[in-house]
Amino acid sequence: MRKRIFWYMLLVVFCGVALSAVSLLLRFYVKLSHEIIGELKNHALLLERSLNLEDDQRGYLEALKLSGGAQRVTLVAPDGMVLYDNAADAAAMENHADREEIAAAIEHGAGESRRSSATLGEETHYYALRLTNGNVLRVSKSAASIYGVIADTLPQSVLILLIIFGACLFFARKLTQRIVKPLNQIDFSKNAAVYDELSPFLRTIEKRESFPDRLRGRAV
Repeated sequence: MRKRIFWYMLLVVFCGVALSAVSLLLRFYVKLSHEIIGELKNHALLLERSLNLEDDQRGYLEALKLSGGAQRVTLVAPDGMVLYDNAADAAAMENHADREEIAAAIEHGAGESRRSSATLGEETHYYALRLTNGNVLRVSKSAASIYGVIADTLPQSVLILLIIFGACLFFARKLTQRIVKPLNQIDFSKNAAVYDELSPFLRTIEKRESFPDRLRGRAV
């Protein structure tokens, strides 16, 4: 019984800790994704105000000389042809009409999406706005995907889990000893239950012990 209690307690505590860790990681990832989309939306709205006042939107973006570092800015025509991109040659880029965020922006005025790169462990967030002349402004940013975050933190996570497992092992053993010790010290002659849950069990034993005495009394 001692081994069974020990392993049950260890399993429950360890599963609780592991589930808590996973929940915190997912909450962090979701919060980070929302913050990235909010950042992209704010940047797109700022550019939208200026671009709607310009006849030559591509020329305006080229004059800004936007770096392709933190955020990528793309200008797409209503037919999907890329007019400008601050991180690549627009003329060499394929048609973007089928991109989820572009199609949503053309139809609804704004759109957003996420696409993952399994090889790089990254996820790119996109936010697109339809301009007054029908062109679509898209702003995007890459960040570590949930798989990338797990891969980057795997050594530290394994070490932490091993430490937690060791702590669970220690406390489960101590608690098991505290639970089992009073059971080993039960005085059946005094019918003293160390746990209230054992009272029915002790009463049953007492009845069985007194049963032969009652039979002897009847025989007499």
